[in-house]
Amino acid sequence: MSLTKVMKEKGVTTQRLSELTGINKRTLENYRTGRRKLSLETGLMIAKTLEADPYDLLEEKEPDSGTI
Repeated sequence: MSLTKVMKEKGVTTQRLSELTGINKRTLENYRTGRRKLSLETGLMIAKTLEADPYDLLEEKEPDSGTI
């Protein structure tokens, strides 16, 4: 999943999440688009605010074909 998907699932806008967390709206947009990476502390705070599993905020990545 991703931050965008969790927000959509929970019906929370970027503006509302900004109000709830105190994180600047532009910064949240950067997290959503991948221009900026979530720190562990910020990710946990957002997950708690959204009542979501922190792992759901992470983008799913395809495993490298060269790894076992």
